[in-house]
Amino acid sequence: MKKGNWTQLSLCGLVLAAAGCGDEILRRGEDLEVPPSRDVAVTVKPEGHDPANVEVEAATSAVIWFNHTQGKNITILVKGATLLAGVAANRNMMQHGADVVTDRMIPPGGLASAKFAQPGRFAYEIHGLGTPVTGTITVRPGPVTAGGEKRP
Repeated sequence: MKKGNWTQLSLCGLVLAAAGCGDEILRRGEDLEVPPSRDVAVTVKPEGHDPANVEVEAATSAVIWFNHTQGKNITILVKGATLLAGVAANRNMMQHGADVVTDRMIPPGGLASAKFAQPGRFAYEIHGLGTPVTGTITVRPGPVTAGGEKRP
């Protein structure tokens, strides 16, 4: 960004503050309530992953795998699971027959994430670290069904 753009941004901030608009924007933002994330992160390191076993809610929360290796591309296979279709939370993952798999190699610093449609217990594997490492995803029934209806 050019130095001139920073000057413009600073001037805009001063104008908002002088007009009192900035305070109103902050007050409105304070009233916002953001629900806590139910997503679960798995950190993949050269020596393995942490945590190996995770628990999420069907159609509600995602498992996110972060590749924190140096120079190692990884792939992920979740056996027997069904990916929740049409949601933005599914990054770099796809349904492949009865399994959920990465749709590409996940580079160092990259991530893959998946929301699952159905409850169950699913084994997963991470490949690319030398020997495959394994874990388990337990998908509990969520507050909504895969179709989007709230559970009683």
